[in-house]
Amino acid sequence: MKTTITMSVAAKALASCASKASDIEAAYVSPTLYQQLSSKQLAEEATTVSSRAIAAAGVQDKKAIEDASRRKGCGITFQTEKPKKKA
Repeated sequence: MKTTITMSVAAKALASCASKASDIEAAYVSPTLYQQLSSKQLAEEATTVSSRAIAAAGVQDKKAIEDASRRKGCGITFQTEKPKKKA
């Protein structure tokens, strides 16, 4: 008799999946935070924000790739008997 054990952890894997950075929509930021800044200060802030966004996107994409690779192994089937060779 052939016994097959199927492991299904898809629900858990799908519940904790990270999205690619390109799939995440921008968030609204109120301009009042920046209204009192000079042009030089705005340029510096833009550089800082861009650097942080690039770093965050890299981390986000790495997590998305790791999650995607974990999802591929979620529906694994293990057999306790080897398939018999056809004669």
